[in-house]
Amino acid sequence: MNDLPRPVEEASEPSVGAELCPTYKWFITAMNRVTSWLDPCTLLHRMRGTVEPKIMFRKAMALINPFKPVVLGSEEHSLLISPDLAGPAIYILATAAILVFRLNWKDIPLLYQVGLSGCVGQYFMLGGALSPSLQTVMSCMGHGLIPVILISAPAALLPIGFIFGTLLVLVSTAWSTLIVTRLITLQTDLTGKYAIVVYPNAIVFSIISFLTLL
Repeated sequence: MNDLPRPVEEASEPSVGAELCPTYKWFITAMNRVTSWLDPCTLLHRMRGTVEPKIMFRKAMALINPFKPVVLGSEEHSLLISPDLAGPAIYILATAAILVFRLNWKDIPLLYQVGLSGCVGQYFMLGGALSPSLQTVMSCMGHGLIPVILISAPAALLPIGFIFGTLLVLVSTAWSTLIVTRLITLQTDLTGKYAIVVYPNAIVFSIISFLTLL
């Protein structure tokens, strides 16, 4: 029996996906999630129907004391772990209004840049695609503006010196950082990773507090 010539098999080239290292795949996935969430239409869709003043007030009251224990499964726990963008949007507009009242309207773009950069940076530091969603991170950090508003609004009506203003900045930064850390802790396990939440938020809210108080 004659041996028929066998067709030459072409060496199959590895697919592009097979060559991607896990870190690169994680980065691409995280970037896709970030760009999708930063789309204005997506943000407006997420905020539609979520502006409920009673719920926002109850959540703000539950966050004022960051040391208050929360019972798992309780109504307060469900309220704190539910992410929303309506409250943070109102809080950042209130912070911008304080800057306008203090005649620091030129710092408003810096306020938005610091806030947005802090949210995206915190999202990646928590693990990107493996972390809580970007909406959750933005919601947690947005609610961290509550102490800034409570402290800087009365201070905008009164003349404060540099020393007293610096003390208020420290108090506002610590208070906001505790609130954000508490919210993110309720969303994910931060065992041994508290530094990646405390330090970035301390920097972000120290800048925002400095803009609104000094």
